[in-house]
Amino acid sequence: MRTLKYLAIALLSLLLGTSAQAQKNEWLSPFSPGLQKFLTRHPEDFPILTNVVSEAFTNRSVRFFYFYSQDKSAPGAEHFFPDVWEVLITIKANQQPADEFIVVIFESLNAEGDERFGELANEARSGTISKTNFALEIVKQEFVALKQTRDMLGKFRLTKKEIANSAYYKKILETPESFEEFLTYLKKINSSDLIEQYEEKYDLIRNQESITNSPPP
Repeated sequence: MRTLKYLAIALLSLLLGTSAQAQKNEWLSPFSPGLQKFLTRHPEDFPILTNVVSEAFTNRSVRFFYFYSQDKSAPGAEHFFPDVWEVLITIKANQQPADEFIVVIFESLNAEGDERFGELANEARSGTISKTNFALEIVKQEFVALKQTRDMLGKFRLTKKEIANSAYYKKILETPESFEEFLTYLKKINSSDLIEQYEEKYDLIRNQESITNSPPP
């Protein structure tokens, strides 16, 4: 009887272990082989990823897409809202796995500001916000997610080599506390002008609104 009891316990443990591994594999499946290997080497970082993504997308679905770029100024990841129920996160495939982990965390946190991003887009369409203020407000919202990511870096179990090879770790770690200091810091760490990029997006929104409201020929 005791042997059967131990056998039942062992079988249950095996089934639970198999179930947990299956769930982990399902979680990892949207990500690159590089990030999957990274999380296998850093099992303590896996719950950080699952918690952040789960909390960010409780009321909508998220899909991850990869792209390749040799442009060093290309972002490690970006997010888009095709509709109110879905978020798309594009991830640069040819980057360090540690950086891929960091940018997925950041963009997931950043996507939580979708309501504010939507308000700003509507204000741009209606012309009730200036180009400069639109760009500043977008950056200010992203600044919130960047500070959240900065404050989480101490929980990441990266090796010294991974930190040294990371394009983002040191930059995010040194993010200032105030938004005014951050604007100055951006000019120091970025080769491109982030404010100017969002001003260009403002023009795109305004042009689309102009085309939409144009009378038929």
